[in-house]
Amino acid sequence: MNTGEKIKKLRTDKSMTQSELAGNKITRNMLSLIESGAAVPSLGTVKYLAERLNVPAGILVSDDNDEFFYRKLVGMENIKKALVSGNYRICRELCDSLDPDGGDDEIAMIRASCSLGIAKEAFSDGQLRTACAEFDEASAGVRRTVYNVRYISAEAEVYCRYMRSISPSLYSESADGDTSEALAFGDPFCVYATVLRYISSGDSDAAGRLLPFLGKGFYREHIGAKLGMLRGDFAGALAELRALLNGGEKVGAPVMYDIFRDLEICCRDAGDFKGAYEYSGAKVVMLERLLSEVDG
Repeated sequence: MNTGEKIKKLRTDKSMTQSELAGNKITRNMLSLIESGAAVPSLGTVKYLAERLNVPAGILVSDDNDEFFYRKLVGMENIKKALVSGNYRICRELCDSLDPDGGDDEIAMIRASCSLGIAKEAFSDGQLRTACAEFDEASAGVRRTVYNVRYISAEAEVYCRYMRSISPSLYSESADGDTSEALAFGDPFCVYATVLRYISSGDSDAAGRLLPFLGKGFYREHIGAKLGMLRGDFAGALAELRALLNGGEKVGAPVMYDIFRDLEICCRDAGDFKGAYEYSGAKVVMLERLLSEVDG
């Protein structure tokens, strides 16, 4: 007896009409489709119907194909809690434990989100080899689910291209993707990194069009200094960069490498050779830190 048949039997045993069981959460037509086997109820619908039938949700699933469905019903609560709280590694472990074969689309989607979160944490900490591997895993996860989460691939591509600009030795398949970069603009860093790429190529107009997406804060201020450098105002850019460095706002280690690199350039062009030497040294130390994990 499948889930729909069990629902129908329990309903008729309780002398309930389809409308009475459907209540105000699902339609009678949807319930009819579920009972006939023409539609598969979501986890939320199973819980809802079980509550209205006054039976445990597990009663509504059978032993064979629905065994996984019941385990998912029980396990998804912890998975979602871990995801919402940002415990991405724990969340991914729970996904792997629940669905080791990766056959469930919803779990595959959540797992890809976890890999993206892990990748961003590694990036911020300067663990660039781990970040590249995790971004690639996130992109691969997108291909394992029917859900439209292409923004994950888009963000992975932007981050990995940025890392490659730091060192070509940082290999990532994601860096060579072709997902529309606009899908990544829900992440402020991705907007920032894209603007930097336009500035580096000398396309200040394209960079300017993206500035409204940056909002306020560190990224916007750094872009302002970069545009000043592009205009040749190295003294003004130097003042802005030093203010950023002393502002106390926490940013990822790779971004700090960019800041030191720009400070070195501005000091040199402003005639502050002592400052240029100091920032050059800080840049080298930061680069060694970023690449040390790559060398193992």
